[in-house]
Amino acid sequence: ELEALMQDTRARYLAESSAQADGIPAYFMHLLAMDRASRPQTFQLMRCGLAIGHVAYLYFKARFRRVRPSALCPGLVPPFGPPRHPAFPSGHAFLGQFIALLLLEVPGIAKRYGVDIGAGGSWGAKPNWNKALASDKNGPLMWLAERLATNRERLGVHYPSDSNAGRWLARGIWDAIFTKKTVAVPTLHGAVQRASAEW
Repeated sequence: ELEALMQDTRARYLAESSAQADGIPAYFMHLLAMDRASRPQTFQLMRCGLAIGHVAYLYFKARFRRVRPSALCPGLVPPFGPPRHPAFPSGHAFLGQFIALLLLEVPGIAKRYGVDIGAGGSWGAKPNWNKALASDKNGPLMWLAERLATNRERLGVHYPSDSNAGRWLARGIWDAIFTKKTVAVPTLHGAVQRASAEW
């Protein structure tokens, strides 16, 4: 599957994939038609997502220590790297999913860029995430998160199962913070409130 992605689509997405290597927030900002100056608190919310994500996925990478696909199949020839840390779970899949979920906690963003699954199909209602998370492609933010993960597979640095694990982990942490409230992160809740005031 990764060889097919390399042969069929890598060249077309290479510039985008390279820019996403260290520039995930820029893709969300572009989609939201914002920049750091116009929505500084929304940018800080994304930075919170990055900080939480780095701690979470690097912990699991150290536990599982899965080798990169290109180590087992040198013919994948990643155009850069591959990264030195393990493959499982995918950090880019985690970050894309987690940042999308954080942004959708902001009512103004959820209304404009969310998933059409609220009560009675309305846009402004609090989404039913159990339904939304059944598909990663509901709404433009979730679509972008999926695209980030797929681009890492195109590069030959992640297996699809790495991407699935990254998404699953992001959803679990989001759920523990915002739905079940088993993990208290008052700083993150404050960041959501400050970002909400900008929309």
